[in-house]
Amino acid sequence: KMPLINIGIMGEWYPVEFLYQAFGKAKNVNSTDQVTAILSYNDDKLKPDSYMESLKAIYSSLPSVYAKSILDGLNLRIDSEPLQLEAKVLEEPTLEFARNKRVFIKNGSWDLRGVEFHSPSDMSSFAVVDLSRDGQMINYLRDQFRVCEKHKMDIPHDLQQCTRVAEIIKVHAPNSTHPEEIDRAIKHAITNARDYFIHDNKKKFRDTNTWFKSRAYHSSTGES
Repeated sequence: KMPLINIGIMGEWYPVEFLYQAFGKAKNVNSTDQVTAILSYNDDKLKPDSYMESLKAIYSSLPSVYAKSILDGLNLRIDSEPLQLEAKVLEEPTLEFARNKRVFIKNGSWDLRGVEFHSPSDMSSFAVVDLSRDGQMINYLRDQFRVCEKHKMDIPHDLQQCTRVAEIIKVHAPNSTHPEEIDRAIKHAITNARDYFIHDNKKKFRDTNTWFKSRAYHSSTGES
């Protein structure tokens, strides 16, 4: 009995629990007017008052005569009336980032464009397992690296090089459906990541005189 959402050129209606939020939200997708219209349609078509009356009738008929006698003996009863509580609308919290920049909710989500974290995380290395059929997970990773850069997170290379590295070390396993197959793909991806980021098997760090956080150097043998 969740609200219905009208989507598509033909104007099909779908229960909201059947849907998920996609990338690239439409303008004003969570505006007050739109939400009000959806809830009004829900009230008009689903008639929640009638639905509540049917639930009350079901609960009233639940206990049998024998069960009711037991409940009465324990001084217990089943109340068919729904519990009514007064709703409270909480104030919108304020999120503050580096350089005292505050962000606010826009179209139903926090607008984090251009903000920097007070203490950004470090992504010293990464492994990639691509289970998609078309192998297009790299587009998703490119966007993630871009977000990391904008939020001043520490990544092994710049955006373009991180994207190229992801292509080099990724394991593409589109037909992996069993847990054992996926486990093998993950282990393979971790091995690829270890070889690149720790063992520097592509000599990318050595050639650029870079000693990143994921690398280790043996003082006597010179091996990394």
